[in-house]
Amino acid sequence: MLDILKNKILTWTPEAADTFFQGTIRYSYLGGRIWEIAPTGYYLWSSDYAGYFDNNGKTYELFVKDNEADITFKQTLSNYVDNSGAVKIEKPTLIQSVNMFGLVCTYVEQQRPYNSHGINLMNMIAVPNNFEDNYLQIIQQAILSYEKLVTAIDIMQGNETSGTYPNAVWDSYFLDPVTQNIFWAGPMEFICNRQDSIQIMQASTAYADTFVQQVCGHTNARSIQADLNNFIKTQCTILQLP
Repeated sequence: MLDILKNKILTWTPEAADTFFQGTIRYSYLGGRIWEIAPTGYYLWSSDYAGYFDNNGKTYELFVKDNEADITFKQTLSNYVDNSGAVKIEKPTLIQSVNMFGLVCTYVEQQRPYNSHGINLMNMIAVPNNFEDNYLQIIQQAILSYEKLVTAIDIMQGNETSGTYPNAVWDSYFLDPVTQNIFWAGPMEFICNRQDSIQIMQASTAYADTFVQQVCGHTNARSIQADLNNFIKTQCTILQLP
């Protein structure tokens, strides 16, 4: 699989991406990624990344950067929470440093909990019926799961002074559609101290109405910011608002 992913990266060009997207304008820095459906999963790749996602929840990824430290910490944390039962985290099973034309790259194989890709947060909230209540419930569940993640790091390390707390986490939050259980997966950066991680999460919850109206396109949605703020104040122990 490593050789296949190397070849995907080496054959990617801006022209190939333009052809794939048939000239569609792309704004995100991820907008150049090409995908390909395979018999049991799919490939995703660009100039600095390639991945294969099997339908059984196994992932194979090659990053054109050295992120071995983050992945190793994720592996340690995943092993720890297996015993604590607090949260579930995708488990790296192989971490390998790779040299590509003088560039330090990282190859990793991982297994997602419950043997499925899971449904990410953006797809979970994109439910047309009863949108506001659905969105609010999912964000509340994600916040509580984030608190469990932070608590697990606290206990595992025996202190709250390390610089290995998660950066932005929304893209790493998944739901297994069969068991309805939550888990964390995908690229996760453990680069923050505890207070910075909490402040980043606090800031991301302060624009609930803007997110619903601008990002999700629900321009007539009711205001849910007050409901979310009240939930944080009454139900959270770590993520308290200033």
